[in-house]
Amino acid sequence: MVSPLLWKKIARGLSAGRVQSVAVRLVVEREREIKAFVPEEYWEVDASTTRRAVTPCRCR
Repeated sequence: MVSPLLWKKIARGLSAGRVQSVAVRLVVEREREIKAFVPEEYWEVDASTTRRAVTPCRCR
């Protein structure tokens, strides 16, 4: 139903439909999220410490 409307109003041979339109929207939204991504520095530090006569400590 949508494709014939496209053929009349825009160009012959284009196709669209309920499922196709939703799928394209999801792809476009995801692409916009990817383009808007700003990387941030992230650090993760692991350390193991020991002292004489004290139980070892593992910190994260």
